[in-house]
Amino acid sequence: MGLGHTLKTVSQPTLIPNTECMIQCATGEGHTLLLRNDYQLFGCGWTSNDQITSLLPLEMNHAHVIKLDYSIPADQSIHKIVCGYRHSAFLTSKGVVYIADKKRNTARGFIKAEQDAFIIDIDATMHSTIMLSRKSAKHEFSNQ
Repeated sequence: MGLGHTLKTVSQPTLIPNTECMIQCATGEGHTLLLRNDYQLFGCGWTSNDQITSLLPLEMNHAHVIKLDYSIPADQSIHKIVCGYRHSAFLTSKGVVYIADKKRNTARGFIKAEQDAFIIDIDATMHSTIMLSRKSAKHEFSNQ
């Protein structure tokens, strides 16, 4: 959780500082993503499967929350974040999904998922990202 230590469990609820502007959080096996109301993305946790490392300037940072830089077109913003067991997925305001993980032990980075429709919602299972689409959608998520 970015508390400044490497413990895998915390036995009591702990206030995470500076989260007043957070509108979403998502957790995987050992990583956490946080989305602010200005659509900046933050992450912390284990990154051995590139679930957030491909977005970080550091090889591993499990002890502190770090702002993540992601590469999506300037006319889009992150609308929803989800974490699987060892991967992360991001839904943009234009209905496009990006994934951060490793495939066959190779870092894929922050890549656009193959899709032929506007995605209206995403979720993650242990090893998969589930996308709900609307093929004829001409909808764009509001950033308000």
